[in-house]
Amino acid sequence: MAHPSIGTFTPKIGPGSMTIVRPEKKTSVVETYSSVAYFSWAASIVGKVIELTWNWMDGEDFNALDTIYSADAVVVFDPGDGLGKTYNVNVLSVDGKYYKGTGVTTASVRVDVVCRLLVMSQVAYQVA
Repeated sequence: MAHPSIGTFTPKIGPGSMTIVRPEKKTSVVETYSSVAYFSWAASIVGKVIELTWNWMDGEDFNALDTIYSADAVVVFDPGDGLGKTYNVNVLSVDGKYYKGTGVTTASVRVDVVCRLLVMSQVAYQVA
């Protein structure tokens, strides 16, 4: 997997998984007495939540990501997928667990790290 960047942060190791970054169709369904009403709107990337996960991450990287989260500001996200698109995002959450391993201090490694990003807008599209 690629090494995405979030603001000025690029992790030392890429995430183990990441939501596919593509527009989603917005829909709504309302059941009536004898039928159903279906509404749909054009697909849009705005409002999509992108989830990145790591099995483990060193404490320094986790702290850098947590600093961006704590700043509560819109930053640029480059998924690193080679498509040339970047997005304005807000970091919704950064979670993980301390690693309790032999010979490793709990402050130096996080496991089961999950970062959730909310896409606010598309910034750029550059043909590679």
